[in-house]
Amino acid sequence: MNQSKYKVCSLFSGIGGIDLGFKQAGFDIVWANEIDKYAAETYKKNFPNASVVCGDITDKQVKNKTISYFSIFFSIIF
Repeated sequence: MNQSKYKVCSLFSGIGGIDLGFKQAGFDIVWANEIDKYAAETYKKNFPNASVVCGDITDKQVKNKTISYFSIFFSIIF
């Protein structure tokens, strides 16, 4: 199976620890959301090709920035 064709979106991304595993497995990280501005800035440095939206995902303006061209959408909540 060629995983590089799969596009990944991440919620509650932090600095991208889980996303790194997807990237190392050959997936394409295309979009992420993080509410903390400092974590989002670090995420952008870790994944410069991904679109990163900083803000509350329940906010309508943030929701409108969600992309629709992805294969995997995940979140990790502790």
